[in-house]
Amino acid sequence: MVFGAGSLCVLLATGPLAVIAVRALLGIGGAMILPTTLSMIRTLFLDPKERATALGLWGAVAATSAALGPIVGGGLLATAVLVHRLVPREFDVTAHDHP
Repeated sequence: MVFGAGSLCVLLATGPLAVIAVRALLGIGGAMILPTTLSMIRTLFLDPKERATALGLWGAVAATSAALGPIVGGGLLATAVLVHRLVPREFDVTAHDHP
């Protein structure tokens, strides 16, 4: 709930301080998700072998996302910067000098 609300609040951020505040909210939400998923695994998988498999998959997904997250984020940011530079100014809806 907190993570979802933070994700929506970033749309309303008007400056760098607001973005930083929303990112802090997302961090709190993410910190709340982590123990919840682990407790769900413990509750849902009663067989020790199944639980070990589920925890192994959980760890693999967490490690993969931690490794790929910054790379994908950097690629998205680079693409956004490239698109912003390639779009002619007359088609830029964010330009402030429209008549």
